[in-house]
Amino acid sequence: MNASEAKAIDAQSIYEYCLQLKEEGAEMSFAEVQSVDEVKAWIESPREHIFILREANHIIALIKASQGARGREHSVFMSAAVRKSRRGEGLVRTLSAYVYPILRERGVLILRAYIYSNNHSSINAVLKEGFSCTGAVHMHHRHSETGQWIDDMIFHKHL
Repeated sequence: MNASEAKAIDAQSIYEYCLQLKEEGAEMSFAEVQSVDEVKAWIESPREHIFILREANHIIALIKASQGARGREHSVFMSAAVRKSRRGEGLVRTLSAYVYPILRERGVLILRAYIYSNNHSSINAVLKEGFSCTGAVHMHHRHSETGQWIDDMIFHKHL
């Protein structure tokens, strides 16, 4: 496995990875990507930090850390995704071990993540990473299939 920061040449592969997440029905920001140009804009932005974990030249995990605007550079909003067939292998932890020191070097002190309350695997992953649950947006939306109310849970981790 090889962890690296995304470069312009990776935009198409990242976009295709996001399309796979959309096909899986993932309820997360990566599944909402509209074009390869959107991914290129992430990579080119000094406030977006995109990291990939590859195996056999295929992306198996992706982290996006969106740094706060001027005066809020100390924080990032973090999203992570793992290829469906590879979930449960600790790949977020593997990629995070590469990512966290880089974010610290860039002045990031705190990571934030919002996770839907029905996404138990992601909740377990961030708790294993040392994140704390600090609140929730209660009754954020209804699940389209079950009609159950879903909360948007708020997690943070100090680096």
